[in-house]
Amino acid sequence: MSSFSLSSKDIKHPKCERCEKEVPFEDKFVVDRLTIHKSCFKCAICDKALSVGACSLERGLSRYGPLWFCWEHMMTPPGEKEQLIVPKGYKIKFGDKW
Repeated sequence: MSSFSLSSKDIKHPKCERCEKEVPFEDKFVVDRLTIHKSCFKCAICDKALSVGACSLERGLSRYGPLWFCWEHMMTPPGEKEQLIVPKGYKIKFGDKW
């Protein structure tokens, strides 16, 4: 009789919707039905760590992937947000996803 066991390297982890790297179980965070790293849940402008209910997901910039904004930046117009995130290295990932 042969035994079957899975090692941690055999387990397929989901990809982070923000950085597109694998998310190990211990770092998994689900917000707005999206799986991300806990460390990727930060304001796209000021990098402030966010908490659920105290931020907003900007759907108007979905071509950059999911972007969350803190209270201070959530009311910034989408065009101005885009001007602030592009110099930080955010690149267009895909057409509108949501």
